[in-house]
Amino acid sequence: YIPVLSLIRPIYNFSAVLMGYIEISVSELELEDIYSQFSNDYTKLYLLDGNNIIQSTADKDKLSTVYTEQPTLGTICFETSISELNWTVVKEVNLWEYSKPFLLFLLVPIVIYIFFMILLVITTKRLLLPIFTPVNDLVAHTLAAKPDHWQPTPASYQYEDVNQLFNSFNKIIVEQQELKESLLESELLKNKLSLALLQEQIKPHFLYNTLENISSLAEVGEIDLLKDSVMNLSNFYRHSLSNGNEFVTIENELLITSSYLELMKTRNYNRFDYRIECKEELKHTPCIKLILQPIVENSIEHGIKKSPKSGFIHINIYENNSYIFMTIKDNGAGVEEDFTFSQLTQQSNSFGLYSIDARIKCYYGEEFGLDIKNNDAPECGATVTIKIPKTR
Repeated sequence: YIPVLSLIRPIYNFSAVLMGYIEISVSELELEDIYSQFSNDYTKLYLLDGNNIIQSTADKDKLSTVYTEQPTLGTICFETSISELNWTVVKEVNLWEYSKPFLLFLLVPIVIYIFFMILLVITTKRLLLPIFTPVNDLVAHTLAAKPDHWQPTPASYQYEDVNQLFNSFNKIIVEQQELKESLLESELLKNKLSLALLQEQIKPHFLYNTLENISSLAEVGEIDLLKDSVMNLSNFYRHSLSNGNEFVTIENELLITSSYLELMKTRNYNRFDYRIECKEELKHTPCIKLILQPIVENSIEHGIKKSPKSGFIHINIYENNSYIFMTIKDNGAGVEEDFTFSQLTQQSNSFGLYSIDARIKCYYGEEFGLDIKNNDAPECGATVTIKIPKTR
């Protein structure tokens, strides 16, 4: 039995009369010899007819069977149709063998690239070794720099830029140490000012004098004035203590100051009068507490009491751009031309202007604080201005 592929076609004469048929038969083995040069271990060829029946292939066991195989993993298929015969040529190719030339083509430049990159890294490392060494030393020194071990490291390397880098780092270390000491001093100052503020809040001499005054009012039967004094004393201590809070609203600060002024008016038999001006929208702004009352106390003790005329204190709070200004103006004796804040602190047991100015600078910055100057004639007296930011 010899497999044969036959092709039969009719033959007509010039008058289109059927004269007969011609049959061409080709042995399947001879046909295989034609395409065997394109077939190998990783490539298989199949010749299929219109019904997908295998008519020719190197694997003779598959002849006259239906081609229904799907490409397996790692295999790709190429199909070519022969329209005149309604046949199809199927070529199965192993993917790895098919891609090997392309992979080799790509692998060679990749290997060359990696080789040159390694060579470049080695060369660059040797060239940059004089820089890498001091940089590594700087990194090690940076990691070793701790709060308790901030010591500058001398630098003597080949490149001046590296030496400058080390010197800059040493400078940073020194500045960090100085900043640490400055912060400790600032924290210590805050603690001292907080203690002084606590002492000011308690004010034992003020409390004793006020209680004696209340006792005198009770003896003479001034019941209404006595009630007002007790209420003002209660408001003064309740708002000044403020549960230990360092910050209060301007409204609370004004309540402390007005309560103090009312008590002092009673004690000094209306020796002075006062007026307070503040917009409602500013009353809810936070500020550090007890910055107004001590200034008012100094105005009374060092200004109004030293003047023979009736005293008057005007407190005005207003805003300007990003700042809030508080002015305390009196018509007392004024201050000396060479006045400094520390003088009133040394002359009196009260919480001096110097301490208020220091507290404001501690919490808000050096650009904020107090300013004091004498008023122009004929008013006389002095005006103290407090400058703070709008928000904390």
